[in-house]
Amino acid sequence: MTLPPLKGRFLSSCVSPLASASYSCHPSIKGHYRPLPPPDVKPFLPLFKQMMPLLEDFLLSRYFTSVEDRGYRILVSPTADHFPSLRRLTLACVTLPWSSTTLSRLTRLRLRLSLVQGAPVRQSQFLDVLQSCSELEDLELSDNFISSALDRYTPTSATGGGQIVELPKLRKLKVEDTPPVIRWFLGATRIHEHCSIEARGCLPRETGPESMQGIFSSMDPTIGNAPGELRVPTPRHGRIEANLSMLELALYSTEGSLVLQVVQEGGFPDGDADFYLDAMLREFADLFGSTFEIECCEIRGDLEDVRFDTYLYLLSRLPALEELAFIGNGPCTPFLRALKHTPVPVRNRALNDYMDGEDNDPEPTPPPCPKLTSLHLCTEESYEEGAIELLLTVLHRRAFHNSPKMVRTGLYYACDETYKRYQYDVDLFRREVSSHTAHFYWTYWNGHDYGERYFNPKTSIFH
Repeated sequence: MTLPPLKGRFLSSCVSPLASASYSCHPSIKGHYRPLPPPDVKPFLPLFKQMMPLLEDFLLSRYFTSVEDRGYRILVSPTADHFPSLRRLTLACVTLPWSSTTLSRLTRLRLRLSLVQGAPVRQSQFLDVLQSCSELEDLELSDNFISSALDRYTPTSATGGGQIVELPKLRKLKVEDTPPVIRWFLGATRIHEHCSIEARGCLPRETGPESMQGIFSSMDPTIGNAPGELRVPTPRHGRIEANLSMLELALYSTEGSLVLQVVQEGGFPDGDADFYLDAMLREFADLFGSTFEIECCEIRGDLEDVRFDTYLYLLSRLPALEELAFIGNGPCTPFLRALKHTPVPVRNRALNDYMDGEDNDPEPTPPPCPKLTSLHLCTEESYEEGAIELLLTVLHRRAFHNSPKMVRTGLYYACDETYKRYQYDVDLFRREVSSHTAHFYWTYWNGHDYGERYFNPKTSIFH
């Protein structure tokens, strides 16, 4: 609710019965655009005297705030003496003491655009307070909260003096900060294997492409000699996305819940996000391909700058892949070429043997992703002549090597003047393609919706 400029006693009589009944209070303080002064929130504070002993859930938020606008805050100090029943605390744009007295009883703590009273605090002190929060189930520290709390003690690498925080009940974690801070924090925190983790690395807007090399690896505490142990359940689904506002790598468990998300924000100049997608595919393969058996993968972005050998590298690291989707801009034929191709290490060994005269008739080797049964390619580009024949070659090779028959195969191009040629090729090869896949969807895409509904999103995870 939005509080009007009324007297505290009147507010108390209005709000206290509601808060007492629900054991929660969610006052929302609506701010003003500059240069108007901030609102006066003091009138509503006396109402807490009556309902503080009963409150289990307290949310204090303020609109029209940003990372750059932290000027106006109120001091919040929910100690056990005044809030003995408080278990869930959500605050935005406040200053609060970072102490066990304030936080140790909580099961949920979410902080945005907030600061620590008396900052900076040392890394050990910051972790000691978290260690006292053994009941925490939901933790969010956004908008560079950790950096602002540590200030001159902010880590520049994954060093934490070997101190490890145990949070055995944590099930949801969101942390938004610089990549070194994220790596340090996750490395210094031992989390239950069923915890969902969202890590968002924030870089300055002027960060150039040369600084992006290995950026996701720099946030992962399992790379190198980080002191902590990041435990996540075995993920089966992966997601890779690049657009103008963020770069994202994500893993999902078999139940579909988010396991690990690495997001890069900062407002990329037009075209830069497209440039990063090629590197992101390789980094995804390096980070997760050899560690987890990824069964399903979704890739979103501009595929124009993705190289053929990058597709080869990614597919060779995903031997358990069963479902794959590409959604965005750019050509599909480089990917189809990679999908029909012999994996690079196998091909190189066969070529070396052949050149050395050891094998004059090398054995044919299977294409990558031998378990693939669902393929969904959707691009806003015009139809690429020869794409249907290339797809048919992929299916023929897979059948030759006794790979499982495709269950779903979808191919979508832009609705433009090339559609008639696209339809002609489909009609020409439809019977052959359909003999290798149970369901073949071959319609056009107008940028917002499918031209014909041969593809049912409810039958696939990709929608």
